[in-house]
Amino acid sequence: MLNDALDAFVHRDPAAARALIRRDPEAAACIRQIQNLLMQYMTENPATITRCLHWMVAAKSLERIAEEVVYLYEAQDIRHTGFKQAIGPAAGA
Repeated sequence: MLNDALDAFVHRDPAAARALIRRDPEAAACIRQIQNLLMQYMTENPATITRCLHWMVAAKSLERIAEEVVYLYEAQDIRHTGFKQAIGPAAGA
């Protein structure tokens, strides 16, 4: 998903950026799964707590980077097309 977000930004592809928004629950579920696995691993192996916490921060950071790329592109899209056109026909309804 991170690669897709960066591609959407680099290629200035608003359709690809909007498609990523629909995939956000998928990314959130993946992050929760990683966190749960790491918490289980830390419980079973306390010596790995620091390392696992670093992995948790890294996973969350990657999710945030993908979100920020989408948000940055949305802002650019809104500036160039207008708010109602950028978010679709439901705007202003």
